[in-house]
Amino acid sequence: MGSPKSAIHFDGGFLSYQYSYRSAIDTPFRESAIGQHLLTGSMNLTVAGSIPLTITYFERQSNSRYFRDYRDLRVEFNPGAFQQLRARRLSDYVNHLSSQLKDPLDKTSLDYSNKQLHMLENWLNEDSLVNRLVRSRMKVLNTDTSRQQHLSDSLYAEAVAFIAYYDTVQLKKERIRLYRDSLQQAVAVKEKRLHLLRKIVEGNLPEEAKQEALDKALADQGIETSKLRKLFNRLNSIQTLALGKVIPNHSELTLRNININGINFEYNKKLYLAFSAGAIDYRARDFFNSGRNRSPQFVYLGRIGYGAKQGSHIYLTAFKGSKQLLNTAANGNSLDIYGLSFEGQLAIGKHHRLLAELAQSAAPGLIASNGSQGKASFNLSDKGNKAYSVRLNSYFPRTKSRIEAFYRYRGLNFQSFSSYYNNASLNGWQFKADQYFWKRQLRLNLAFIRNDFENDYLP
Repeated sequence: MGSPKSAIHFDGGFLSYQYSYRSAIDTPFRESAIGQHLLTGSMNLTVAGSIPLTITYFERQSNSRYFRDYRDLRVEFNPGAFQQLRARRLSDYVNHLSSQLKDPLDKTSLDYSNKQLHMLENWLNEDSLVNRLVRSRMKVLNTDTSRQQHLSDSLYAEAVAFIAYYDTVQLKKERIRLYRDSLQQAVAVKEKRLHLLRKIVEGNLPEEAKQEALDKALADQGIETSKLRKLFNRLNSIQTLALGKVIPNHSELTLRNININGINFEYNKKLYLAFSAGAIDYRARDFFNSGRNRSPQFVYLGRIGYGAKQGSHIYLTAFKGSKQLLNTAANGNSLDIYGLSFEGQLAIGKHHRLLAELAQSAAPGLIASNGSQGKASFNLSDKGNKAYSVRLNSYFPRTKSRIEAFYRYRGLNFQSFSSYYNNASLNGWQFKADQYFWKRQLRLNLAFIRNDFENDYLP
């Protein structure tokens, strides 16, 4: 374990081991005394004090003739840990700025001014001095100033001197009060600025909006923001960066829910960029190790667009690869597939999103029994290679109701890497609703589904 300032710092992890034993299996194959060793481990690292990584390891070993052994490793950038690290540094930066906004002598000056003001007010309001002031003023008012002998009267001179001294002290008190009030006002302005900075830092604004708000707040105070820009570097916008066994999750009609051994990357800061590439670790219609050589499958995908993935956006996606549609002794070849997709989402407030996607693929339309395949062609007029989907997600906070509606059309020959299926035309839809009752003690879930032949939870 290194120190926080070392090149690599270990931030914790876990190791899990499970053993599964089956004395007999008769469906869908027959075996006995089957044991499986499952090992999962994960550790979090911070490189150079700035880049948090998560390393995950998966392993399975079995004495079964059908289940194949595997050892998988994934190294991924941890965006959640990075945001926490950035938040701590941003908070430290704002605390450091407080030394620039606050004068260390302000509190001392305020305390001294209040103390002096308190002493003078007590002196000026002392009963004996107030009575003396009244007598002195009466003495001056009752003296006949036209008579010169009274000008040299000691009592008269003493009264005039005391009044003058009392007025001097009162004037001094007013000057101290004005100074104290102006100092309090200046301190209040500085505290308000610091409060605004902390409110921005601790708020839930999007990263770009937060950076703009901090830049403006600091510029108004004449503070250099170059260090702040370093805190908001481009790593803040990396949503996903993983190497090894990864599961991309791009869109309904392109690439989703399939393991690949390769790279998965997503970047989103107004501009959206994504890239996935690797060998597919998935075999259609064959969940067990049959002993035949596995036909190589691969995919690479690129996405570009504008807007936040969870907000309003438009994305263009291109994908290409080799896909094993069937896995039989007669036909286990991988087929070349490529296509384009256009996706748009409209976010209505915080709780409603409407997403639509249109895709066109180029995939062989006919697979012969001898394993030959037709040539893939990208023809926009071919409806058999088209697909589109529409999804609505809504949440109503007042009633705590959630509604999800979805429709998908897939042409006869459309193929992508979001699922594995035989060539077939499909019209499918679903409607789901969730509602809580009695202070969330009872939950009612209602769903209507038509033509759903895909299971997202298959390995």
